[in-house]
Amino acid sequence: MEQSTPGTGEALGDEHGEEGSGAPRYGRRLLMLGAGAAGAGLAAALAASADPAGAANNSPVELGESNAASGSTQITTSAGNGLNGLTTSPESYSCGVYGQAQAGIGVLGTPASRSGLLGAGGNPTIAGVVGDSGAGVTGVLGLATSSTGVEGISTSGTGVEGISTNGTGVEGLSTNGTGVQGTITGETNGQSGVAGIDNSSLGTGGHGVYGRSAQGTGVYGTQTSTSGLLRTFGVPINGGVIGDTGDGTGVVGLGSSNGVFGQSTEGTGIVGVSASDVGVSGYSSTGTGVYGWTGGASSMGQAGVSGTDGSTGGGYGVYGFSVNGDGVYGSIVGSNTGKRAVYGDDTTTDGGYGVSGYSVKGVGVSAGSSDGTALAVDGAATFTGPTTFSRSGLATVAGTSSKSAQRVTVTGVALSDTSLVLATAQGIVAGVAIEGVVTDVAASSFVISLTKAIKVSLDIAWFVVG
Repeated sequence: MEQSTPGTGEALGDEHGEEGSGAPRYGRRLLMLGAGAAGAGLAAALAASADPAGAANNSPVELGESNAASGSTQITTSAGNGLNGLTTSPESYSCGVYGQAQAGIGVLGTPASRSGLLGAGGNPTIAGVVGDSGAGVTGVLGLATSSTGVEGISTSGTGVEGISTNGTGVEGLSTNGTGVQGTITGETNGQSGVAGIDNSSLGTGGHGVYGRSAQGTGVYGTQTSTSGLLRTFGVPINGGVIGDTGDGTGVVGLGSSNGVFGQSTEGTGIVGVSASDVGVSGYSSTGTGVYGWTGGASSMGQAGVSGTDGSTGGGYGVYGFSVNGDGVYGSIVGSNTGKRAVYGDDTTTDGGYGVSGYSVKGVGVSAGSSDGTALAVDGAATFTGPTTFSRSGLATVAGTSSKSAQRVTVTGVALSDTSLVLATAQGIVAGVAIEGVVTDVAASSFVISLTKAIKVSLDIAWFVVG
């Protein structure tokens, strides 16, 4: 038996309805191809309804007519469904059960022990519950005061999917709980509790997942288990948020302060993996592009930002590039005696470089200190190529044929009580050698003396240590 819409003679049905099933199904094709037309057709069908039949209270319900009453009509059954609505109309905007309210809720389901409103789709391409908005409003809205606004649970697919032409596909708002929560169980390799996909083809593209927060975190991810780690390129990954791309950027962070902020109490703040491009890329107009911080009592040996190169051909664990500034900059503060702003550790069996610097026309490695030691070397040191030391130079004992000389004074050299001055003659004068060096710390100078006066010019190379 078909219930027709009064005044139109057309049943409100679904293109996927099955007669006798009692469970209308709503095709996804409607959302993708005919959301606007569906909304317009449904409104037109409602507008064409005839005036209600003049049935008084306690009168039988008249089929094929619009029945009006001043009170509620309730159907109670001890078995089966309380009310079944079935339409076989070919119109895509027809409904098995339709509810409309002037200022309230069109259809309301309140549970006694199970679900208040349940939508089940038996076809894998058809959704159990569809929220369709073609006018820029919300397709499905979930509101909760202390629990979950909208919860979608799927054993192998998508928990909740919402599609909207101009507005929000799925929106969840909660006062104290979770706005939108998606949960997957079982064998879930490659599945997502909540998945966002941007398939836009015009403009600059959209957002797969977009999070915004007034005072908290826009998007927050946490990992509670170490089982089932994602392995990419043979590298185990266990992270709250993972950005994985085959040929682009894994994670991009844009911000006026921190582009991407990663915090970990024991492990790595941020891990990015990419097959051929950047694992993690951060850009900020006035702040830090990528910032990682690690703390806690058990953070020894951990890193705020860690870079690991596992390639067979050899790459960079951490790579820094700058047009006008520093490629890589390290800083330590507080009481950190013996710590390093930049530390390089080479543990290879064949021997490599802990820290290596190279410059085409400038200085490969530059060391400087205002009050401490600019360069400290523990172990053998090798210098290949020209090397310049600020406290070294050449002094000349300027003897002439008319006037002999025996010593030379070098000024403008910073000295301490423990400074050592090395001096070597850069020529040979028979019977003459360097007698010694006398320093004057206060005057920042020292005097190099020969064993006897000479009437020729003799260059003396000097070098200050300590």
